[in-house]
Amino acid sequence: MWFKWVGRFGLVAVLLGVLAQLTLIPLAERALTRAAAQWPAAEVEVRVETFPPWELLQGRIDTLHIKAKHVRLNDLTLAELQGELCRVEFSWWAAWLHGGFNYSFQEPGAIRVMVTEENLAEYLSGRLNLPLQNLAVSIAGNKLQLTASFTVAGQKLPLLLAGTLVLEQPGTIRLVPERIQVGSFVPGLELQEKLTGNTSFQLPLDNLPVKVAFDRLAGGQGQFTLHGLVWTK
Repeated sequence: MWFKWVGRFGLVAVLLGVLAQLTLIPLAERALTRAAAQWPAAEVEVRVETFPPWELLQGRIDTLHIKAKHVRLNDLTLAELQGELCRVEFSWWAAWLHGGFNYSFQEPGAIRVMVTEENLAEYLSGRLNLPLQNLAVSIAGNKLQLTASFTVAGQKLPLLLAGTLVLEQPGTIRLVPERIQVGSFVPGLELQEKLTGNTSFQLPLDNLPVKVAFDRLAGGQGQFTLHGLVWTK
């Protein structure tokens, strides 16, 4: 007789697990996406992984995946930001009713951000203190090439700045110049310093709800990616 009761309890447990999987996880994703929508991004997506799923009733998540596109950080736009947090605890009340993102997680979490040629061209055009026109950036691997038009003594000349992107602690992106050319000549040291002085920068991450430290820069075709770690503020 007890075999039947054990079987019934097992079936009930399975059904409750399936029900929790189908209801609690979508509800948590919806609540956390709504809360994360306050970030300065065009699009935010949150994905939840947890087992057993009814732990979500207590605000516990095994792994939380966050993906945001076109994240605006002051004058710099990130094409994409991805984060992975483990052993997350969050408040349903804050997330669902108030749109707050009150949470804790096992530190450190992981983060990855991607910056495209267009993002970097827009950013550098505002940083370089020179009358440049038609500024464009090309990225291949860790190599960067910046081209623009530069007016000297009323004459418009093509400008070329080429070098290697490197990541320096505590998270500064630096362009190590390898070739600087205006028209058919190499400019003087004063102009070279103006061109290269503002090509090194730190990502303005103050308006993110976490502390971030990057430890690796990976170049690509048309973009570069920064990999790092996150902590709670």
